Amino acid sequence: MKNYLEKFPQFGVLVVGDLMTDRYLWGTPVRLSHEAPVPILKIDREEYKLGGAANVANNLRALDAKVFLSGIVGYDDAAHWFRKACIEAGMDTGGIFLSENRPTTLKARIMSTGHNRQMLRYDQESNDPIQESEMASMLKYVESHLEVVQAIVLSDYDKGVFSNPDLARGILSLANQHGKLTVVESKPRHADYFVNTTLLAFDYEQSQEFVFRRVNSLMTDSATIAYTICDLLGAKGVIMMKGDEEICLYTSERQAFQFLLPRESIVDSTGMKDTLIGVVTLSLLAGADFGTAARIANQAVVRKIGKVGTATVSLSELLQEA
Repeated sequence: MKNYLEKFPQFGVLVVGDLMTDRYLWGTPVRLSHEAPVPILKIDREEYKLGGAANVANNLRALDAKVFLSGIVGYDDAAHWFRKACIEAGMDTGGIFLSENRPTTLKARIMSTGHNRQMLRYDQESNDPIQESEMASMLKYVESHLEVVQAIVLSDYDKGVFSNPDLARGILSLANQHGKLTVVESKPRHADYFVNTTLLAFDYEQSQEFVFRRVNSLMTDSATIAYTICDLLGAKGVIMMKGDEEICLYTSERQAFQFLLPRESIVDSTGMKDTLIGVVTLSLLAGADFGTAARIANQAVVRKIGKVGTATVSLSELLQEA
């Protein structure tokens, strides 16, 4: 495993998708409000973290890969914090474009410091399709970076970036023409846009929904679902998350690799799939086969679920276990 991990810093990865800012307000409940039956929190600290496609990028940076990020943000405070976090993480931000037509997607969580528990969440977002001019800018950015990356990750959270199939098809066409490894995380209603990829990533329920939409058959066996997706979309493989219980990787050649996650180790499964995608992508680039890549990624995910929030796993952590 170590020989694959040591190659991670050699690779450049371009991540394209729906960008988000995760805001955490940590506080201690002091009393009930007189205005409504809700607790009043005394805020202790405030944190901003990268979310959505940017969390995939952040996981790749933690693994010492060179990362190029592309997506859309608004003219607002959330965009300021987002760009600042990207720069601090060491990502190329030239592909992050400002839009006057939408806010930066923001997921704000109110957290109880003493209990390490989420009390409330509010979202600021737009699901409207991005403008054609914005799509053209992103495609141009992708095309200009094909010589410096070995893989492209497309991360679709259904927030507008991939609402128009032309962007996904344009990026994948360029990637395949230039022999790039492609990994896609998509929502079921957009999955048809992502054809002929190296790997598709789904939650079990999402994969089941997509297959039902396409073949009008409710399948329950995860392997059958994955092989059907490979056949329908021309993917070489499918990564499937079965809740926080199991990681599965199925290939178009009908190979199956399955790993149970230790439930006693789970502190927080948030962002687990982003860690999985990052490690599998770099492992495949390093020359690992699908089974080995899945095994390395499983070890990373076991480490990630022992951490709070959208935490990352560093390359040094993985090397310690190798």
